[in-house]
Amino acid sequence: MKNIDFSRITPRQVQALCDELIFTGGKQEFEDASAIGNSLPSGIFERDPDTPIDLTCQIEGMIEFDRDNGFDALAVFYAGLLERMKLMEARSVHLSVVA
Repeated sequence: MKNIDFSRITPRQVQALCDELIFTGGKQEFEDASAIGNSLPSGIFERDPDTPIDLTCQIEGMIEFDRDNGFDALAVFYAGLLERMKLMEARSVHLSVVA
């Protein structure tokens, strides 16, 4: 996918990204796709598949919840996922330099 912005991504775009990660990546990409897909708010795909959501904020909230409730391993997992999501965003930006 080009121009990924997890702070403004639709559930339909999340599904397309997850499909791409599953079918073109390895084990890590499969795990990331599963975690990203499961991070969508419950029922959002059925209610509003084309309305952008802030998935970054959603996952940050999950990290905070996990840390506050003693689920340290989950907090570490989602913090790592958030870092990999930032890398995905950075790789998706294609700059065109015209002089």
